[in-house]
Amino acid sequence: MKRTLLASLLSVLSAAAFAQNYSFIDEYGSDVTFATQTYWIPSVSLDTREFAVVNNTTSTVTVKVRKTIISLNDPGATAYFCTDINCYGPTTSLSVNVTVYPGDDFLLTTDFNPDSVAGIAQVRYAVINQANLSDTTFFNIDYNITNGPASVRPNSLVKATITDPMPNPASSVFTMGYKLGTSLTGNCRVVIYNMLGEQVRETPVMAAEGTVKIDVSALEQGIYFCSLQSDGRTLATRRVVISH
Repeated sequence: MKRTLLASLLSVLSAAAFAQNYSFIDEYGSDVTFATQTYWIPSVSLDTREFAVVNNTTSTVTVKVRKTIISLNDPGATAYFCTDINCYGPTTSLSVNVTVYPGDDFLLTTDFNPDSVAGIAQVRYAVINQANLSDTTFFNIDYNITNGPASVRPNSLVKATITDPMPNPASSVFTMGYKLGTSLTGNCRVVIYNMLGEQVRETPVMAAEGTVKIDVSALEQGIYFCSLQSDGRTLATRRVVISH
């Protein structure tokens, strides 16, 4: 098993408050679980990132990594990934089983080829416990692809955010705060998805920041994901548990 990231992440992992069963830690030691990471990349080169996928539980688990293409800048663009065991081409979305011991991790490498076309693409990576498919953790990668040099980031850029749902678990109604920042502001909304990726609720967002109240009294018990979206693009996501 590779350990290229582990040495630089020990201090981060030991201090982490394990709020979820699995964590995605990026190359800089930041926990990006359930977050949307934005990278500014040139259109003419392959982008490669490395993440440590950490088992925060006290049990040995068998998981799979699932890649989901949310949007592409161009039909010729491709996204693919590797784990410690195998690498997978652009047409493969699900890895083979990966066994992870308690407190251990494995390396997830993500690659994106923008096909020399500027634009925006978004890819989601999730880890799924094969003994309990509802035990799923994910993060999103936004690729802002330009015809200029990499990492050109406007100084005025402010990332869109949403707060954790309150209360969580929720039985009837929960609230979330949000800020659109300098993200796209067309057709903004908070969308609720179930574990199958099916949309079950939608609340329009009109102001640049504020609070939304969402009625979930009619939803079945279980785990759901709340996404702040603009023009169909996911800006930030949080998890909520419904328990009646």
